[in-house]
Formats: sequence, structure tokens, C-alpha cells
Amino acid sequence: MTTPPPGGGIALRPLTAWALLALAATLILFGFLDWIFPVGPRDFPDRFGVGAFTELAVLAAPLLAMLVAAKLRPVLGQARLIGQVALIEYAVAVLLGTLAFLITLAGRFNNLHEDGFYAFGGVLQALGDIIEVLLRLALLALAGLWTYRLYTGIGGTLPRINIQAE
Repeated sequence: MTTPPPGGGIALRPLTAWALLALAATLILFGFLDWIFPVGPRDFPDRFGVGAFTELAVLAAPLLAMLVAAKLRPVLGQARLIGQVALIEYAVAVLLGTLAFLITLAGRFNNLHEDGFYAFGGVLQALGDIIEVLLRLALLALAGLWTYRLYTGIGGTLPRINIQAE
């Protein structure tokens, strides 16, 4: 008599990897939809939040999905597909996060209504916000690079694009 596999026959690793990818995709999608259909009336730059694309779940979930698929033995048969989806999620998050950052960059200094000491505090706060967003975008790009290394480590390749100038 054989013993059933752990988890009662349910393949937990693929389920976990796909659930992590679904979480990141959902956060990215609804962050983008908030741009198009805001909750209430807001100024144009106020609609573009960077946080939805750089929050911890978007930073970690695709990389964790790739680790579950590629680093635990045996490597899942779906690991390359999981890697492709994770790379696409990182690319979209970096693109939308960078776009949101650029749209909101000038607006970060609009709230400087005070004079003297308080104006300096407002400038420091705006600079701190800019540095924080840039670091989050850098972490997002680094997570994408780690995912790419894992993806290529299991034999995945990105399509080559040949551009010929005429």
C-alpha cells in the first residue's frame, strides 16, 4: 500500500506559485484601473499613485513564485511559464510605476505653502518621498533581475528581436 503525497494529492507548489502570480497581477491591474476610474474627484496628477506598483506584495510575490517553481526540487514543469509571467508582471509594474513617478514628480512640490522653517520641512518631505519612490522602483527592477536569473537558470530564454536599419 502506498502513502498519498503530502497535501492530500493536491499539487501545492504549482498552486502556490500561480496564486502568488495572481496576487501580483491583481494588484497591478487594480492599481492601473484606479488611474482610469478613480474613487472620487481628484486632480489629474493625484490619480497616479506609485504605491500600487511598488508595494511589498508586487515586489516579492513573482520572485517568490519563481523560487517555489525553480529552486525547490524537482523543478516544476511549468517553471518556465511561471518565469515568463513573473517577468511580464515586473516589466509592467516597472513601466507603470516609472510613468506614475514622472507624472507626479512636479506635483510633489506643490504643497509648499508655508514660509521659512516649515517650507524647508516641506522640501525635505518631498525629497524624501522622491528618494523612497526611486528606491522602491530600484528594488522592483532588482527583483525582476533576480527572477530573470532564475528563469535563465532553468533554461528559459527571452525572444530575440532583430532590428535592421535600412
